[in-house]
Amino acid sequence: MPEDFLEKKKQQYVGLEAHREAENQAAQIGKVQQQMQMEQQEEIQPVVRNMETDARIEQTDPIATHKETRSEKKKREQLESAQKKAQQQSEILQRLDQKVKEHVRKKRQFVLTKEDEQQQNEQEKEKALLLKEQLKASTLREKAARLEAGDQASEQRKMEIAMEGKLERAKLLADYAKSLDVGSKQRRLALMAKEKQEIEANKLRKKMKVSNMENEVERKREEATIKRHKKYDDLKKIFRKDNPLSYENATYIHDGHLLRNIGRAFLGGTKPMYIFEDRDAPIIADGQIVGYKQYLFKEAVNCIGFEKPEGALVTEAAAQLQELLCGPYSIPAFAALHEGKVVGSFQEKIDSIEADQRVDLFQWQTNPQDNIPAEMKKEILREHTLDWLLCNFDTKGENFIHRTDGHLCSFDKEASFSKLNDEGAAHMSTTYKPHANDTLYNTIFTEYAEGRMELDLASVNEQISKVENIDDEAYLKIFDAMLTNKYGKASEKNVARAKVEQKMLDRKNGLRKEYERFFAELNERRQSAGS
Repeated sequence: MPEDFLEKKKQQYVGLEAHREAENQAAQIGKVQQQMQMEQQEEIQPVVRNMETDARIEQTDPIATHKETRSEKKKREQLESAQKKAQQQSEILQRLDQKVKEHVRKKRQFVLTKEDEQQQNEQEKEKALLLKEQLKASTLREKAARLEAGDQASEQRKMEIAMEGKLERAKLLADYAKSLDVGSKQRRLALMAKEKQEIEANKLRKKMKVSNMENEVERKREEATIKRHKKYDDLKKIFRKDNPLSYENATYIHDGHLLRNIGRAFLGGTKPMYIFEDRDAPIIADGQIVGYKQYLFKEAVNCIGFEKPEGALVTEAAAQLQELLCGPYSIPAFAALHEGKVVGSFQEKIDSIEADQRVDLFQWQTNPQDNIPAEMKKEILREHTLDWLLCNFDTKGENFIHRTDGHLCSFDKEASFSKLNDEGAAHMSTTYKPHANDTLYNTIFTEYAEGRMELDLASVNEQISKVENIDDEAYLKIFDAMLTNKYGKASEKNVARAKVEQKMLDRKNGLRKEYERFFAELNERRQSAGS
C-alpha cells in the first residue's frame, strides 16, 4: 500500500480512540455528579421532613435609614462646629505654648541686660496671649461638652460640666500667675480672676450636693441657706471694701512668725475666708517638710459686707475662754490688725477625721437618734457651757469639728453677746431660736426631755467648777478689747459698758443655779413623756 494511505488510516484510528476516551471520561464524570446529587438529596430530605409544612424562611428587612430632622441636623452641625473650633484652638495653643517655652529656655540660659528689656516685655505679652487663648479653648471645650450631652442631660450633669470648666480656668489662671513676679499687679489680677472662677465653681458644687440629698428636711434647709447666702453675696458686692489680707500672697506677722495667704477657703458661712500658712512652723515627716501650720483668716465684716471689728475681737476672746474650759480641745484664735485697725481674725485650722468615720452632727440634727457615743455627748455639753457664757445661740451641728484625735470642739463664735438683751436669752430652754437655724443644743435637750436620748447631765459639773474658779476681774479682762471697741474704755461714767459687764457676770456667777433649774425642767418633761 502506498505510504500516504497508511498514514491517513493511522490518523483516523488515533482520532477515533481519542474520541472514545473522551466519551468514557464524560460518562464517568456524569456518574460521579449523579452520585453526589443523590447523596445531597439524602442529606436534605430528613431536614425537609422535619420542617413544618407552613414554615417559611424569614428574610430580614433591609436596615432602615433614619432621615435626619431639621432640628437634629442643626444640633449635629452645632456640635461638629464646636468640636472643630475646639480642635483649631488646641492647635493654636500648641504653637503658642512652644513659643513661650522657647523664650523661657533662652531666659534661663542668658542673663538679660537692659537691651533685652524690650524682648522681655514681648515675652510677657506672649504669655498673656497664651493665657487668653487657653481660656478661650476651655470655654469652647465646655460648650462642646454641653452640646454633646444634649438637651436630655440632667441638671446635675449640666452643673458638673460648668463646674469642671470653671475649675479648669481657675487652674490656668493659677499657673499663669505663678509665672509672674510676686507682688506684681498682673499677678494679683490673675489671682483675683482665679478666685472668681473658684467661687462660681463652689456655688455649683453646693447646688449639686443639695440636689443629691435624700433627706427632704436637710435638702430644704440647705436650699434656703443657699438662697439666703446669695442675697448676702449680692449686698457684699456693694458694701464690702478691699481687705489688705484678702488676696493670695498677702502676708501677716504674728509673734515673729510670717503667715502667707495661699488662697480662698470654702468652708461655708457668709464671710470671705482665706488659708494662711505659717512659714516659720513647718510640718516635718520622715525628715522632710510636708507642709506648714495653717490658719483660717476671716474678714471683720458682717454678712452683707459692712465692717464689724467686734466679730474678730469676740472670736479672740472666745478662744481664750474656750482654752480655760476645754483645754487642749480649744481652737487658738487672734484678731488681725492693719495700721491699727481690726481687719479680721485668724483661727488655727484644725483637721477633722474622714467623713465616713465621724458622726455628722449636721445630718444628725435633721434626723436625731440616740446613736452619739457617750463621750461625745459629754463634749457637746462641755461646749454648751461655753456657748451659754458667750450668749451664743448660733452653734449648729456644722459648727463642730470631729478632730483627728477623736474629740470634738466647736467654732464660729462671732454671734456671741449679740442677743444679750433679749428676754429669751436670759434663761436656758429648748425653744429659743433667734437665728435661721436651730442650735444643736436645743435638739439634744429636746430629745432627752422626750425620752428618746440618754444624757449624763452631771458631766457639766466639771465645767461649772472651772468657771467658779475664775474671779470676776480676770473674767472681764478676757473681753476687754471687745467691750472697749464697742462701748469705750471702762470707767465710772461709762454706764452702758457697766450694764453689759454686769449681765455677763450674772451669766457666769449664776451658772450652777441656772443649770439646776433647767435640768429639773428637762427631767420633769421626761417623766411626763413616760421615761
